[in-house]
Amino acid sequence: MNEPFGKLQETIGYKFSNTKLLEQALTHASYASEMSVANNERLEFLGDSLIEAAVRSFLFLKKPEASEGELTRTKSKIVCKAALARIAKKIALGESLLLGRGEEAQGRDKEAILADALEALIGAIYLDSSYVMSMTVVYDLFADELQNEVGQNFKGDLQEICQKKFRSLPKYKVVQESGTSHQKIFEIEVLVKGKVLGKGDGQNKREAEQRAAKDALNNVLSQGAGDGECLLF
Repeated sequence: MNEPFGKLQETIGYKFSNTKLLEQALTHASYASEMSVANNERLEFLGDSLIEAAVRSFLFLKKPEASEGELTRTKSKIVCKAALARIAKKIALGESLLLGRGEEAQGRDKEAILADALEALIGAIYLDSSYVMSMTVVYDLFADELQNEVGQNFKGDLQEICQKKFRSLPKYKVVQESGTSHQKIFEIEVLVKGKVLGKGDGQNKREAEQRAAKDALNNVLSQGAGDGECLLF
């Protein structure tokens, strides 16, 4: 398995048992045609449904007062091609794509190719593991987008305060992983200028980061406008 594939698995927090599934998920039709191998279109079809199911379920549970129309509009915003491509870029998915000669020059940045590959990746994770694991990865990858739609974005708020107050950006560090491979608990610290401001845990890294950011916000704001810097110096 080449290095980009290894980096990708580390980035998404999931290691494939069957790396052939991962390779297929990253194989664009242009490459498949040239090399006479399977492309990622069937996995894309599967992953599209899995992502929609995860987002629909999350919104249904987290927005109990929302109408069907509002839920549908919010879902469409989260899973549109542009949004999927943004998430794909966050995890540098383009670096790992297998593209034909015609797409090699610019295909790694094409919105449609990136969005389709992200869907295929989720489909491959489902086949390699389970429905629950595929949902976990979706929630992990989409955590910021989902959080923005249903409530306060604690990471964003903390970043804004730290830039203004401390002229530094917060950094998140995994301090412990516990549980089984399918039911992990991540413990994360958020630091500014090397000092721990908050801690949090969760079933995925982004959930733990949000909780750590919330804890840090409480700690900073409880000190008041002037005393907050005592947490750092």
